[in-house]
Amino acid sequence: MNLTRKQKAFADHLLDNPKQSATKAALATYDTDKHYVAKNIASENLTKPNIQLYLDKHIEKAKNRVVELIDSTKEDIALRASDSVLDRSLGKATQRLETQSTVVTLNLDLSGDAEETS
Repeated sequence: MNLTRKQKAFADHLLDNPKQSATKAALATYDTDKHYVAKNIASENLTKPNIQLYLDKHIEKAKNRVVELIDSTKEDIALRASDSVLDRSLGKATQRLETQSTVVTLNLDLSGDAEETS
């Protein structure tokens, strides 16, 4: 699994910042400040087998660590780890959202031919 220095930095950035996009990881690790260039670099990197193997290897470690944390003696850590496992295996719970809308229709006669009533 031979990664260049920048490929490893890109993959590590993705692993350390899971909520950040691959484009932002490329912006942070490659010599570019152009969004479209970073997007192309990220797209290319994510299709390379050696980068995918590196990411998969580290994702497995993270999964195992989360499962270990379920048995933590600290209640808040155990709860968050349990929530994380449940969310990933069963999907996050859906939230119900209620909305109301009101429609108002105005008809304006702008022709100037309005009749007067007395």
